[in-house]
Amino acid sequence: MTTPSASDAHSPINLSIDLAMALQRYGLPSHRIEDAMDHINQVLGLTGQFYVAPTSIFATFGEGESRRTYFIRGVAADINLEKLDAVDQVAQGLGNKSISVGAARMRLEAIQAQPERYGPLLTLLCFMLGSAGAGRLFGGGWREVLVSGLIGTMVGVLVLLAPRLEAVGRLIAPLAAIGAVALAKSATLVLGPMSIYIPTVTGLIVLLPGLSLTVGMVELATGHLVSGTSRLANSAVFFLLLGFGIGLGGQIERLLPFAVQVAAPQALPGWTEWPALITVALSFAVLFRANPRHVGWVFLSGVTSFLASKHASTLIDAQLGGFLAALYLGLLSNVFARMAKRPATIMLVPGIMLLVPGSIGFRSISSLLEKQTLIGVETGFAMTFAGIALVAGLIFANVLLPPKTPF
Repeated sequence: MTTPSASDAHSPINLSIDLAMALQRYGLPSHRIEDAMDHINQVLGLTGQFYVAPTSIFATFGEGESRRTYFIRGVAADINLEKLDAVDQVAQGLGNKSISVGAARMRLEAIQAQPERYGPLLTLLCFMLGSAGAGRLFGGGWREVLVSGLIGTMVGVLVLLAPRLEAVGRLIAPLAAIGAVALAKSATLVLGPMSIYIPTVTGLIVLLPGLSLTVGMVELATGHLVSGTSRLANSAVFFLLLGFGIGLGGQIERLLPFAVQVAAPQALPGWTEWPALITVALSFAVLFRANPRHVGWVFLSGVTSFLASKHASTLIDAQLGGFLAALYLGLLSNVFARMAKRPATIMLVPGIMLLVPGSIGFRSISSLLEKQTLIGVETGFAMTFAGIALVAGLIFANVLLPPKTPF
């Protein structure tokens, strides 16, 4: 087993490995990376196979005694839709012979060196607006929406600090959960009785591992057992860390000079749902770092997936409604990929974020902490079933209308 050599920096093998690393770094799931690399190796005239796990890559090239295997320690995925699209353009250039191996390598290096398009202030603002909008979509009143935005801002600060402070990055789940519950309960002193659950879950919505959970199920369903199991285990541990933070943060009630009063949210006018939905969709475009030219597509995927989920649940069982919504979103994403010759992921990831069952898992952990074991187990099963429905919808969409690109 070897590692890539710098002596043949412009070799097709090194380029193939660099492309796989870039796809992993910018958030493409393992099963899609393997499919993409099969296509890229054919374009480069290589005989090779890739085995991709969430944080590692094995690549084998050649046949017989000349076969060589490379091991690359990967990095945790950080979804960047703009750079993923740029890597896709490099792969398309190789496919139509418009760029050479050397030029492709230089473009990959330029993509990696490109600074972040959206600065920390805009990112922090989108954390706040996205959480506040989600608070309205979850049925919150003005109190819940306000506190959701405050919690979202706190989560955004932690996320921005994580790359600079290793301790924050490792403890971001419990730290965010502690802060979310503490803020929600403390806010009742100023704002009066309100729901604690809604601002807590919507303030943490970007951190909830529902997307990872869904991707893990897709990988298991498509035969990528190790990668899928790894993602599911990671999601489970993340939920448990959130649960620990919820339990610890809830103890702040003992220190407050007043009793926390919980009340049902005061309903806002129906028209406020539309501004909230628009705010969430546009915030996701920044948080997932989409190219400004694709913001309209990201916005369309978020709005239509939410509306599809809402109306599908009125046609069939609410949990099964996710199947129809995911089927619609998958078909829409694949149509976009065919027409625009862009990765389907650009529309799929922001749209699926409004469908994933992370909030259900959060409620399950909360119920278990409150010693409501039966409710917690039932809710956990509902989360799993909702995830399976989404997976089935996405797989059906890819069978009915393949996107013509593995990205």
